[in-house]
Formats: sequence, C-alpha cells, structure tokens
Amino acid sequence: MNLIYDPLTDTWSQAPSNPPYNGVDGLMGYGGFEAAEGTTTGISAPERIYVFFENQTYVYDPANDTWALGAAMPTDRVDYGVAVINDTFYIIGGSNNPEGFFDLYAPSAANEQYIPIGYGMPDPSYVLEHVPPKITLQSPLDQTYNGSSVSLVFSVDKPINWVGYSLDGKQNVTLAGNSTLTNSVAINVTIASLTSGCIV
Repeated sequence: MNLIYDPLTDTWSQAPSNPPYNGVDGLMGYGGFEAAEGTTTGISAPERIYVFFENQTYVYDPANDTWALGAAMPTDRVDYGVAVINDTFYIIGGSNNPEGFFDLYAPSAANEQYIPIGYGMPDPSYVLEHVPPKITLQSPLDQTYNGSSVSLVFSVDKPINWVGYSLDGKQNVTLAGNSTLTNSVAINVTIASLTSGCIV
C-alpha cells in the first residue's frame, strides 16, 4: 500500500498505485526485510521518492503516480541505512543477503553512492517556485523622453504573482500588464535593478 500524508490538511490518502516490491522475504515470512527510503528535494534532481529493497532501486514520481526501476546496487544486502546529501544517496552498512535459509547474516561495511535519475536538472516545480523570472524591458530605454507620457512595455518568462514599477524612489505602482507612464514633462529613465516579479 502506498499512503500519502498532506501536512497542510493533516490527512492521509491512498495513492492509486502500489509499490512494486514486497517487504517479506524467506519461508513463511522468516527474515522479513524492510525497505529503506529517501527523497530528492528538486534542487539538484527532480522530486522523486526512492525506495531501496535488497539490491533493487525503485523510483516513485508523485506528480504522475508512476513507478520506475533505477540502477541496481552493486552489493546485495539488507537492513542498511540511507542518507541523502545534496540529492545524492548513500546506502550504508547493513548485512549480507544470504542465499540459503540457514545461512548467516554477516555485517556489511559497504557504503555505496547512488546518483538519482536526472541529477543536475532541478525539478520544474522547484524552478517555478524559487527561480526569479527573467524580465525583458522593451520600453522605456535608458534615455531622456521629452513629453507627457512614455510606454512601459515588458515581458516575463514565467507566471508571476505581482508586477509593478517605481520612479525616483517613490511608492510602488502595481501593474496589470504593459502600461503608459503619464503626467510627466520630461522622464529620465535609468534601469537600476530587475527583481523577481517587479520592474524597478
């Protein structure tokens, strides 16, 4: 069963798909092993949930509720620990995975590094939320305009929550889109800075 917890509503729900692995191994459940999990943040790799079971790697994409099989671990072992640092996984310790029913479990000193799928590419949802938009200003230019109005024409490369402008350190003026600056005889425009969702 694959359960989802929503911290905003303090509720649990069941995802449509179930994990492809089985958490019980051996005769009549003897020696049942638990899977180990970790998640990527979306900063250095797409947001995914990684489940490690014996030497297998299972990858869950919560955006489209699908499972994929990742690269197998070099060392087949059980009961290991998982640490995630900068969206890179470290599978640490555990015990060897014996072939026979009565074989002994020997401690493992292995520490193997796993680079997740798509490493080096931030998740689109992370980019949308954390990377400032690129603002392209077509008008006004950095020059003096003699007249009572000047066009304010700009574009952004992603959805934004707010946009506005400020002249000569005055209060911000909210914009709904391209506009016209009026009631000025001479306007000297200098683009001092461009910040997220705001033309200054």
